[in-house]
Amino acid sequence: VSPAAGSSTTDDVSSIQLQFSEEMLNAGSLDPHSVLNLTAYRLTRLDDGAVVTLTAVNYNALTNELTLTLPSALAPGEYQ
Repeated sequence: VSPAAGSSTTDDVSSIQLQFSEEMLNAGSLDPHSVLNLTAYRLTRLDDGAVVTLTAVNYNALTNELTLTLPSALAPGEYQ
């Protein structure tokens, strides 16, 4: 996972990477159970509850890695 859970950074964060322990269903962006469905992911700033709109999702089936792209670098704060 990048950035690591509980970590702090001074770098601009414009994407989030996840690695799954097994292959995920890759059935396109419209399937509600697909790893490529953007509505399956939510990023929220904890101090005010603001939801960050994700702009893209990419999945590499060979490595089981997912990248979520953000519209711009995250504002300072804690997210979940």
